[in-house]
Amino acid sequence: MDRFKEAGEILCRWYEEFGRDLPWRKRHDSYAIWISEIMLQQTRVDTVIAYYERFLERFPDIFSLAQADESDILAMWQGLGYYPRARNIYRAAQIVVEKYDRVFPSSFKVISSFPGIGEYTAGAIVSIAYNQSYPAVDGNAIRVISRWEGLAEDPSKDKLKKKIGVLMLSMMPEGRAGDFNQAVMDLGATVCIPGEPSCASCPLQPSCEAFASDRQNELPLKRKAVKKPEPLPYGVVVVRKDDQLLMEFRQDETLLGKMWGFPMVKIEKRASKSPSEEILHVRQLFQEKYRLELSGGNKIGRILHIFTHQMWEMEVLEFSLEPSQSFPAGLYWISSTEIKNLPVPTAFYKVLRLLS
Repeated sequence: MDRFKEAGEILCRWYEEFGRDLPWRKRHDSYAIWISEIMLQQTRVDTVIAYYERFLERFPDIFSLAQADESDILAMWQGLGYYPRARNIYRAAQIVVEKYDRVFPSSFKVISSFPGIGEYTAGAIVSIAYNQSYPAVDGNAIRVISRWEGLAEDPSKDKLKKKIGVLMLSMMPEGRAGDFNQAVMDLGATVCIPGEPSCASCPLQPSCEAFASDRQNELPLKRKAVKKPEPLPYGVVVVRKDDQLLMEFRQDETLLGKMWGFPMVKIEKRASKSPSEEILHVRQLFQEKYRLELSGGNKIGRILHIFTHQMWEMEVLEFSLEPSQSFPAGLYWISSTEIKNLPVPTAFYKVLRLLS
């Protein structure tokens, strides 16, 4: 047996004994695997578990997901972040129901064409659900294979990802594509970790090129520094009426569309601005944007919320609303009971916590 096939067999045996006990591994259908893989995009496993279990209880199959209201799906996703993922699974579920008779396809090419599914996710689904020989090249795979094969190349480049995909196929035992891909994932998550890996407990240590040359802490090469999120200052407007809050349905927003939040305005940052000037500034911007007149004004606090490419610097201010004014589309009085059942993103839940 050559070095590649031997390593693949070793990994699968290691996975049988040491693979993580995760809820999505108890179901082998493509729907459950797809949902887990989408949730795991840019999110830690320990965070995903509770969301996954609640989501599958509420939407146990693809038909129930496709027939739901998007607002229900966003509400179930609330707190998990990266909300375009939820919108993408909703659109993909509708495609499966309409075009594929409610059966999730087994074709890598077809699955790759669905919203929110790239080569890694498609490879994970077809290998785990259908045992097809496709690699699932994620960050863990890049780290494990780069070290094992001694590849000193830029991990952000497609060239390296393709090379690793080819290497994984050469290692993959026949008929065990799913086990092999999950073994690589688990090894990268628990043993061959970033920084200093636990080489003493690694099943691939005897054949690892990085370990043999004492480069396990150097490989894979470091990615280029990620650009810091752009700071965006906002004035968040809080208006109360008995047990109700003035809330905005963000219908056409790209970032948090079809979700609920507080009305807010983008403010100018000036170091010399006094609290009273800031209050007046927000009132003027609010009137221009919403055609409503506020009165009074009191600063409640400041919240930072970081997205992938943006950092919201949220100055939270409370005002009174001048009576007998007609609301523009999108603004509503919402009670505290109703808010609990609406899709409210984490950025605005931070404001709710501040108010409470």
